[in-house]
Amino acid sequence: MFVKICVVIAAVMGLVGKCYGAELCAVEKLPLTTFGEHATLSYTLNGASPEKTFPVKLTGAEIRYTRLLISAPAQGFYDIEIRDFTGKVLQSIGPNSVVHSQSNPTPGAVAFWSNRLPAAILKVGVAGLSANQDVKLLEYEAMPVGAKAPFYSVKGNEPYWFDAYSSSFDDAIKAEADSVGMLVTSEGSSYSGFRNWCCSGSIVSTKPRLLFMTNFHCGGTAGAVEDYWGDDVCHHTIVDFSWDGDTVGREYQCVNVPVKEKSLDLAVLELAPLVPGTPPPPAVFFAATELRDGQNIHVIHHPQCLQKQVSVACTVTKSKADDWLSAGLMSDFEHDCNTEGGSSGAPVFDDDGEVIGLHHLPYHETSPGLCQRANAAVSINPVISVLKAISPTPVLDVR
Repeated sequence: MFVKICVVIAAVMGLVGKCYGAELCAVEKLPLTTFGEHATLSYTLNGASPEKTFPVKLTGAEIRYTRLLISAPAQGFYDIEIRDFTGKVLQSIGPNSVVHSQSNPTPGAVAFWSNRLPAAILKVGVAGLSANQDVKLLEYEAMPVGAKAPFYSVKGNEPYWFDAYSSSFDDAIKAEADSVGMLVTSEGSSYSGFRNWCCSGSIVSTKPRLLFMTNFHCGGTAGAVEDYWGDDVCHHTIVDFSWDGDTVGREYQCVNVPVKEKSLDLAVLELAPLVPGTPPPPAVFFAATELRDGQNIHVIHHPQCLQKQVSVACTVTKSKADDWLSAGLMSDFEHDCNTEGGSSGAPVFDDDGEVIGLHHLPYHETSPGLCQRANAAVSINPVISVLKAISPTPVLDVR
C-alpha cells in the first residue's frame, strides 16, 4: 500500500513526490547494502598444535561461502589444508600458491586471503613448518546467499531486472556482463565492530595494470569522506567477477587505489588475482558528444548483492543534471533503470553495448518525506578524462 500511494502521488507531482514508505525511497542519499559478516580470529597453528576446527557465524542467513585471511611464514615450506566438516578438502595452500600477499604486522610473515570456502564449519591443518614457525588465522568473511533490503529505486511494485546469463539475453549482453564484478569490502575493528557492504563496478583496462571502476562513496561508511578508500578498506576489498551462480571463483583483491575522485564519485582500483587466471575483458566506452532524453539504456549490476543482473526497459530521463555535490559541474544524467543498494558503481550501457555512464545515486530523500524520484549516473566523458590521466597510462577501448 505504501508503495502504491507514493507512486500515485509522485506521478502527479513529477520527479519529486512525497514518499510515505521507506520501501521506495532511501533515507540516506548513498545507501550501501550490508552484506555478510566479518570477524577476527586468534588461532595459531604450529608443530605442537597443527589443527583447528571452528564454526563460522552468520546471523540470520544461510552461508554461501567463507573466506579466511591467513598469515604464513614468508620463508620456508609449509602446507595448509582447509577442509569442511565432512573432511572434504576445499583448498591446499603452499608458498608457491600465494599469488598476492598484503602487508602483515608480523615480522617474517605474509598475509593472504583464501579462495571461496563453501562451508560453515572449517577444519584447518598445517604440516611442514620449521621449529618456531606459525600459521595464524586472522579473520574471516562469511557471505550469505543474498542480502535483504527494501527496494529503493523501482518503478513498480517489483524490480525489473533479470539474471545476466539467462536465456533472456543474447551473447552480446553476456559479453558486456563479463567485465562487471561485485565488490565486497569492510571496515572497523574487533572493538568498534565491523561493517561489510557490497557495490558494483567494471574493468576499464587490463594493460599495463588491471583497473576496476566503481564509486568513490563505496570506499567507506564512517569518518570523514576524505578518508574513504584508505589502505585498510582496500586490503579488505575483494572483487568477484563470477558471483553469478557458478562454482569456479574469479576473484581479485584491491592492491592500490590510483584514483579517488570525489567530485565525480569515482574510484579506480588496481586489482591482483587471488588465483592465477586470465582477467575478464575491459568494458568498451562510448565518448558521446551528448546524451539524449529518452535514449534506451541498460544497467548491469549486483542489486542487493544478488547474482549479476541486467535492468532493462529503461531510458535516460534527463540528459544533463547537476553533480552529486551540487557544485554546478552538470556531470550527471538521470535515468529510470531499476537499481538498489549494491548497484552503486555499475556501468550504464547504451544499445550498442558501450558504457555511457557510471551509476551512483538512487531515489533518495531530499528532506523528510520528500523523495527525489530519479536515479543518477555520472556521464562517461569526464570519467574518461580522469582515466587517461592515470600513470602509467591505461589502454582504454574508447569508440
